[in-house]
Amino acid sequence: MYKDSTYEESSVAKKTKKMSLLDELNNLQFGFSGLDHFLVQSEPIAKYKNDDEAWDELCEFTVAYDAEHHCSDKHLEKYQQAITADGFEAGFQLIKKDLLAADPFAALAIYRMNLDKHLPFININSQFHRIGRVYMDEFSIIRFLEWAGFDVSATENPSDAPVLHNFVTRCTRPSTNIRAVLWLLEHGADAQAVNAEGDNALITRSRSGIANSESAETFYALMNFGGLNPFTPAPDGATAYSLLAAHLADTRYTIDPALEDLVPALDAMHAEMVRSGTTATTKFGVLIS
Repeated sequence: MYKDSTYEESSVAKKTKKMSLLDELNNLQFGFSGLDHFLVQSEPIAKYKNDDEAWDELCEFTVAYDAEHHCSDKHLEKYQQAITADGFEAGFQLIKKDLLAADPFAALAIYRMNLDKHLPFININSQFHRIGRVYMDEFSIIRFLEWAGFDVSATENPSDAPVLHNFVTRCTRPSTNIRAVLWLLEHGADAQAVNAEGDNALITRSRSGIANSESAETFYALMNFGGLNPFTPAPDGATAYSLLAAHLADTRYTIDPALEDLVPALDAMHAEMVRSGTTATTKFGVLIS
């Protein structure tokens, strides 16, 4: 379960929290714009977002509200009409278009349609690029779809970037969404998946450069929790270690202090590998707060 270390509450406190959440939601101008605010803008979510149990309550509330107020009806009708008239692929393409636009009502309509849970809706939504709207709320549509049972590792095409790859290079504060990376790893994302170039998520992150603390945290997370080895080569021969070393040697970049322990640790491990001919372990001291 994804929890902050400080998130320990009694059942009374949880009930109080739930009531305060409902009070906040009732103060919103609900309906079409209100539910959009809840799922995407998400200011009321901020203090509930780090706990799966609280997230379950949020999702249940959203589904119940949608059932009562019919917020996703137009989306549902649009998808069903397309499927009836032109087949499933036509409806799928409409859903895909809406998920790429981070439309929360698409997610609610999908929930109501009882579709195959291996459809790649989570991956599709992870390709959304207008950071200012969706990533300020920490991937809430993806979390809703996972709560609804959809596969976090499914892709539409073999050439599509896996969901982890989409987040390890996502600029938020200011370089990557570390909370999304950790959450995805804890909820079944395939850490060993590679993109069309054969790069795993650690190599993809390394190719993008690592010059600040959030990038370093993602690097550690992929090694510690994803089990990815920084010395495993990509098809072109590059490793996360070699890419990181080249990046750090580039004087155009300002190096964050969080990297000061990472580089010597990798250097020492690489030297031991050369000396002993053994394979490196990828477990490091976790720098993630």
